[in-house]
Amino acid sequence: MHIAYFNSQIDDFLLADPMAILGSLTISHGHDLEHLQRNAWLAQIDILKSQLTDIGDGQLYFEFIVPRRLGPQRH
Repeated sequence: MHIAYFNSQIDDFLLADPMAILGSLTISHGHDLEHLQRNAWLAQIDILKSQLTDIGDGQLYFEFIVPRRLGPQRH
C-alpha cells in the first residue's frame, strides 16, 4: 500500500517534468479530477520546485492516504 499519491527524493522531484508529477497524482487519485484540484496540484508543484532548490537531501510526499476507521454501527 502506498502512503502517498506521489513521493520522490527532492533532487528527483526538481528534475521531473511537472506534467509527469501531475500524471502520477491523477492516477493515484482514483476519483473524478476537478479542475480546481488539478490547478492546485500544478501550483503546489511550481511553488515547491522554486522553494526546494537549496534543500539538498530529503523526501517529498504529496497527498498522504489517511486510513479511515469506522466506528461501531448504530442502528
